[in-house]
Amino acid sequence: MKPKGILRWLRVGVTLGLLGFLIRQVPWSEVRSVLHGIRFLPCCAFVGISAVMIAASTWKWGFILHRLGIPCGWARLYRNYLVGYFYTNLLPSTVGGDVYRTASVGRGKSAQSFAAIFAERGSGLILLIVLSALSPLFLPPESRSPLLLAVVAGFTAICLGLLGCLFSKRFLSLGQGILVRFHLGGLSEKLDQFVGALREVGRDPWGLLGMILLTICFYALALVNVRLGFSAIGEEVPYLSLMGSVFPVMLISMIPVSINGLGLTEGAYVWCLGLAGIDPAPAATLALLLRAKSLLIGLIGGVLSLSSHSAPGGQR
Repeated sequence: MKPKGILRWLRVGVTLGLLGFLIRQVPWSEVRSVLHGIRFLPCCAFVGISAVMIAASTWKWGFILHRLGIPCGWARLYRNYLVGYFYTNLLPSTVGGDVYRTASVGRGKSAQSFAAIFAERGSGLILLIVLSALSPLFLPPESRSPLLLAVVAGFTAICLGLLGCLFSKRFLSLGQGILVRFHLGGLSEKLDQFVGALREVGRDPWGLLGMILLTICFYALALVNVRLGFSAIGEEVPYLSLMGSVFPVMLISMIPVSINGLGLTEGAYVWCLGLAGIDPAPAATLALLLRAKSLLIGLIGGVLSLSSHSAPGGQR
């Protein structure tokens, strides 16, 4: 079997293992009770804020595209973002949507379109690592798990390495050499593309500032999103507690060890929110609601994709 096939089956095994562990650890009778108490108006707000979050991401994507010489209408980018959610949920990977978005606006300028995705994702990753590194400060001292600190420390090291590659060509060459030595030539190429994309956008100080502000806006909305999810199930959780747990969850869910983060994301919510003093039942219920909402957005994107393909002269 080829290495890619082995990795695919390993991810299937890890996903099943994580789901099995989660099923054993979560009190599902309590989860059912929590679900029965969902409140209608807060739930509507919880679903509706996704439109605002996607709008913020669309503005950031369009902002970067404009800086790279690909002007696109906001409505078109918003639609493509929704369709991207469909491909992300359909394919056993978290990058399917990015591939679609790159192709959807990259006709004749595929390099710039690809660079825009790298700049969008890369800037978000760096800021998320910084926020995750600060998150233990918002947890009680006795709840600062050594494992959480180790995860944050590992990602902080990656962040520092990326920043080193960004500001030093010698450091970039060193990093690429290490990756090639460990037979990770594909990652070496992606690192070069990632750094090139951020440097291209960062040449303009106003462009860099705009990208940072839009990224901060998205993560602020992510906190509100989780807060509204808890309100929908009748739980009032302070924002400080969420600041100590939500960002590490978002970071952990990016680790590509399970299919679309299935099991990993839900387990991370139960664990990290538990460190903030939140019981497993409401934490697991929130994770299920977030997963269901992501699938709903993907379904809307799928309908938009099918409608564009079936319409005469529809966009592809």
